[in-house]
Amino acid sequence: MILNIEENYEYSWEDFDNFNHSDNPGEIEKKTVGELVVKNLHFPLIDKERFNTFFVNNKNGGVGDNNRKKITFKSCKFDEFDLEVSYNDLVFEDCIFSKKTSIKANALKYLHFNRCTLESDVFLKNLSIESAILKLERCIFFRETELQGFSFKPEIQIGNFVTKNFFKNTEFCHTLKLEGVSFSKDFELQNVRWPKFNKFTAERDVFRQLKVCMSESLNLIEESYFHSLEMEAYRKELKQRGWSKNNWQDQIVFLINRHTSNFANSWFKPLAWMVLVSIVFYSFVCGPTALINCSPNSFFYFINPLNRTNNFYLADYSIWFIHKILILFFAYHLIVSLRRKTKF
Repeated sequence: MILNIEENYEYSWEDFDNFNHSDNPGEIEKKTVGELVVKNLHFPLIDKERFNTFFVNNKNGGVGDNNRKKITFKSCKFDEFDLEVSYNDLVFEDCIFSKKTSIKANALKYLHFNRCTLESDVFLKNLSIESAILKLERCIFFRETELQGFSFKPEIQIGNFVTKNFFKNTEFCHTLKLEGVSFSKDFELQNVRWPKFNKFTAERDVFRQLKVCMSESLNLIEESYFHSLEMEAYRKELKQRGWSKNNWQDQIVFLINRHTSNFANSWFKPLAWMVLVSIVFYSFVCGPTALINCSPNSFFYFINPLNRTNNFYLADYSIWFIHKILILFFAYHLIVSLRRKTKF
């Protein structure tokens, strides 16, 4: 059963402040000088003042040791979470965040969400120059999610301890924005459902790092997804630069690759181009009604990029030759696109 904490709820904040494990085992699993474990409670707004007063501050601590280093919430529900944390480990297990969640971490050591449901907007930011751990495991983010300032590495050493860091079985249902973050190539991303293509925002190099992560784990599908995002970010960069003197060649190459195969992510586009271009050139060589009057074998002989010319095409050899160059170009994109989706 989830109990409420608020002035007009079943318990007040003052009641909660006096909870202990002996008298309230259903709400307090552990309450020591250095650690607090709270469970089965429904909290209204938790801001910096309330957090420091009722969670971090240890009134039973000795001189110089009145701040808890680790706070864990289990099976709790939060109406709104808006705070700035300093030097605390925060763990959420089986929790529900029904409204906006904002956590700004100043020298935060450890932030772990496990089996959590975040129903509204989420903003998580690392304010420290030190690496903070953000671990997501079996979570679902329903609304806008923004992560700032985190350096994602597989292991981070805190004092004498080495802590593993990862995203596992987590879903971003709406939008995801990554700002000022980085991913090492061996950072573990396991069964993460990313947002739709146009709902994912980050710098181009972040997408490149995520692409490398997927390549290291041999995840071909996700690698292709992040390659597309990287190219889309590059397109925006080129658009901002405009058609300058030193930029027009990149613009042309980019446009050709984008419309030919979506940067080797679509095998259907080059195949469609092969058929369409062959129909146009075949009509030039053999007449506009050639597809109707001639047999299919004749058309497929013409479209074959490896066939040799014959006397029939000598009169229009230049058209035949240009067609073969284009067909080989599209065939190359078709093969590369298929290789991105398969292991052949």
